Amino acid sequence: MSTYGDQPGPSDGPDKPTSPYGQPGGAPYGQQPGWGQGGGTPYQEGTTQPYGPGYGQPPAYGQQGYGQPGYGGPGQPSSDDKLWGVVAHLGALVTAWFAFGFIAPLIVLLVRGNSPFARRHAAESLNFQLSMLIYSIVAVIVGGVLTIVTFGLGLLVIIPVYLVVLLGVLVVVLVAAVKAGNGEDYRYPLTIRLIK
Repeated sequence: MSTYGDQPGPSDGPDKPTSPYGQPGGAPYGQQPGWGQGGGTPYQEGTTQPYGPGYGQPPAYGQQGYGQPGYGGPGQPSSDDKLWGVVAHLGALVTAWFAFGFIAPLIVLLVRGNSPFARRHAAESLNFQLSMLIYSIVAVIVGGVLTIVTFGLGLLVIIPVYLVVLLGVLVVVLVAAVKAGNGEDYRYPLTIRLIK
């Protein structure tokens, strides 16, 4: 009978699979068996677990086990997708100074719509910018009526509220850009979801 790491001998039967490197269980050289699979390896004396206590146990909460994707795995967006996600959010701030804020996310949606990550961020930014446009049109109408009715005293309320809302928009756009840069999804508050 061979021991772990030795080449198979004549006493090893045909029913005991081994790898070309003498590793029992047929696992490739250097690869550990998965959870719950001893792979035919001998147990340490006095234990019922291969390789001593603790080996072969399910991973503790928050720890990754074998075969689970980690950072940079198949579910992670590429750095290019993250960049386009950031452009969808910060580009809205830039284009808002010259025209309408929805132009940059619309361009990202049209250019990088084949990437699920960039599309989600571009659609979310586009929905937020369109929602802000709708809210702004309603606010201008209501503010104009309020200003006329109060003979201009309504501006003492309208202007500070406008500045607070503008600061809030700036904060949520920056948070969305940071989340996109980290490869995370973000949903804007108070957004009408027109684009899916």
